[in-house]
Amino acid sequence: MSIICPTVLADTVVEYREQIDAIMPFASRIQIDLGDGVFTGETIGIADTWWPKTMAADIHLMYSDPTQYLSALVALKPNMVILHAEASGDITRAIMYLQQHGIKAGIALLQDTSVESVRSYIERSDHVLIFSGTLGSFGGQADLSQLGKVARIREIQPAIEI
Repeated sequence: MSIICPTVLADTVVEYREQIDAIMPFASRIQIDLGDGVFTGETIGIADTWWPKTMAADIHLMYSDPTQYLSALVALKPNMVILHAEASGDITRAIMYLQQHGIKAGIALLQDTSVESVRSYIERSDHVLIFSGTLGSFGGQADLSQLGKVARIREIQPAIEI
């Protein structure tokens, strides 16, 4: 089943509120992009993150070391947290920690990251985000060659959400 899941990416709390208000009438699930200023550009922080109770929220954490923020993320109780395969820290342990706390765990792959190199993450994850644009920004051109990763991911985990 396919769903439309709008992304919220904001540099300020005011901008964040405006984006939430704009999608509230039609979205049942959203993806909130958070950047630390190291892995990608800086956005609002975890402490400024919220969403209406009528929506399920996935947090795409574009942080260089996401493992430092796991307890703060668990406290927010999102539907899912998506971590980058390219981030530092023990990503496998982070995936398991989130799942032990009833939060789905996703793994994001940048264009140059091969499916085979992160097989162990995919085996443990609930979701894979194949990133084909410019990290931390809206718009741009999708790299459709990334679609080739879908079949390889399905070989590893046939029912995974992509």
